[in-house]
Amino acid sequence: MRKITLLCAGLVSMLVVALPVTPARALNMVSFVSGFGSDTNNTCGDPTAPCQTLSQGVANTRDQGTVLCIGNGVQDTSVFNGTTITQSVTIDCGAGNLISFGVLTINGPGIVVRLRNLSFDGSGRQPNYAIGIVSAAEVHVENCRIHNITGTPGVGINLAPNGSTRSRLVVADTVITATGQNNIFAAGILVQPTGSGDAQVVIERTRIEQNLNGILVNGDGSTGQVQIEVKESVIANNNSGVFAGSSSGLTAVSLSNSHTVANGFGVFAEGSKAVIILDHTTIQASTIQAVAASNGAAVFSYGNNPINNNAAPGTSPLVIGQH
Repeated sequence: MRKITLLCAGLVSMLVVALPVTPARALNMVSFVSGFGSDTNNTCGDPTAPCQTLSQGVANTRDQGTVLCIGNGVQDTSVFNGTTITQSVTIDCGAGNLISFGVLTINGPGIVVRLRNLSFDGSGRQPNYAIGIVSAAEVHVENCRIHNITGTPGVGINLAPNGSTRSRLVVADTVITATGQNNIFAAGILVQPTGSGDAQVVIERTRIEQNLNGILVNGDGSTGQVQIEVKESVIANNNSGVFAGSSSGLTAVSLSNSHTVANGFGVFAEGSKAVIILDHTTIQASTIQAVAASNGAAVFSYGNNPINNNAAPGTSPLVIGQH
C-alpha cells in the first residue's frame, strides 16, 4: 500500500512539473487609447482595438514606452480620469484631441515623462490640479492646454517633489487659463518642493492667463535650490503675475523676453532667499504695482525692461550689468 502511495505521489509531482507555465503578459512598447476603445480584456497594443482609458494604456506600456491617443475629434472624459504614472513614458495625444476633467499624477523616482498635445478641461468637475508631480527626474509638458482647474487649491501644473535629488520640469508651447479658487497656493504653475533636493523649471513660449496666480514659487519648505527660467512667455490677467517667496532654500526666478500684463502685481519677491531677475521683459498695466519686494527679497534688472502704465511702479529693481 505504501509503495502505491509513493508511486502516485511521484506521478503527481511529474505531472505538476510537466504542466505548461503561462508566460507573463509582455508589455507594449507602444500602446493605444481612444474614447471609442474598450478596457475589457484589452492589452492596448493594437491601434484597431485601442483601450479606452489612459490608466489602462499606461499599465500596459513598458518603461520608456509610448502611449498614443488615436481617433480624430474624440472628446472623452474617461481617458484621463485619475491616472498615476510610475514609469518613464511618453503620452502623445496629437491625433486624438482628448479632453480630461481628471488629473495626472507623476510619482516615480528617476523617471522621465513627456506629455504632448494633451488638453485638460475641469469645467464642472473641480479637480485640484491637472498635472501633479510628486517624484520624477524630468517632466516635459509640450503643446498642452489646461483650463478651468478650480478645485482646492486649483493648480494647472503642481511641482511638489519631496526628496534629495533634482527634479526638472520643462513647459513649452502651452496655455494655462482659469485655474484656482480663493487659496494662496492656487496658480497656473506652482513650484513647491520639500526636502533637500533641487528643483529646476524652464517655461518657454507659454501663456499663463486669468488664473488666481500666474507662476507661484514657494521655497520655504526646501533646503535645496529652486531655479526658474521664464522665456518668451506671456503672463497676463492674474492676481499676481510671478511670485517668488523663500526664507529657506535659495529661490531664483529669471524672466527674459517675456511680458507680464494686466496682473495685480507684475512680479513679487518675498523673503531673504528670494530673487527675481528681469531681462528684456515688459511689465505693463499692473493694477496694484509693477514690482514688489519685501522681507529681504531682491528684484534685479539688466536695465532693458519697459515698466510702464502700471497703477504704481512699486519697488525699483536693482540695476545690474549686461551679460
